[in-house]
Amino acid sequence: MAPILDPKFCSRCGAPMMRAVPPTDSRERHVCSKCGWIHYLDPHSEYAKHPGAPSFGNGMRAAYDGEVWYVDQQIGRFMSFVAQQPWAEHTAIVFTSDHGEAFGEHGMIRHGVEIFEELVRVPLVIYVPGVKPHRVMVRRSAIDLTPTILELDSDGTERHRIEGFLPVEDFLPRLMLGLAHMAFKAERWDEAEKYFHEVAEKHPRSDSAAEALYWGGVARYKKTQDAGALRETARAFDHRYSDSPWAKRASVWKA
Repeated sequence: MAPILDPKFCSRCGAPMMRAVPPTDSRERHVCSKCGWIHYLDPHSEYAKHPGAPSFGNGMRAAYDGEVWYVDQQIGRFMSFVAQQPWAEHTAIVFTSDHGEAFGEHGMIRHGVEIFEELVRVPLVIYVPGVKPHRVMVRRSAIDLTPTILELDSDGTERHRIEGFLPVEDFLPRLMLGLAHMAFKAERWDEAEKYFHEVAEKHPRSDSAAEALYWGGVARYKKTQDAGALRETARAFDHRYSDSPWAKRASVWKA
């Protein structure tokens, strides 16, 4: 029996694995050729000293600064590695942190459950090849990261937008709907229909379900050029989401 997880392929997206940035030890590591998550845990207590690090003074804050310096060096290694790869011009990079650190502000050390500025204000840099550098002045939250990353197209064009906060039951289907629209606009009809179908069938009570049902029918029509796919979708709206705007749009397909 073959292993459930083939080490040659990514367990998240199925893409081939490739050799990672040369590590500092002798172990060889591999990363996904399509997606990747690199978590640098060094600027986190307990802080360690690193060979070659400049002196930032004494105390806990100085030790923390030394860890930040070290991670900066490692990110530089990673960026140099990416720049030398044939897929570099098609790779988006997101740099951020999940929290800050306190060093005596508000009478606290390190971090916990508080939401002081020192803890919640973190860097966020997004690089997309071909997109002109600019600064977004409106404050953003880490909650915006997942939909932003999932909906980035290879040419840097926004394909789908999610605005505001969503309840848990609507968040995942909304993300899947974004992936479906991306596939649709790229004319990957099988992939688009699959995602639309999953939203409509696995999340039937979500706000995205009626829209997914509609566009799933369109994707099937685009794939087969069979108008019966549209008529079938219109009939489906007789039994589901009949009061939705999407049912009204689909009603013209009944003729």
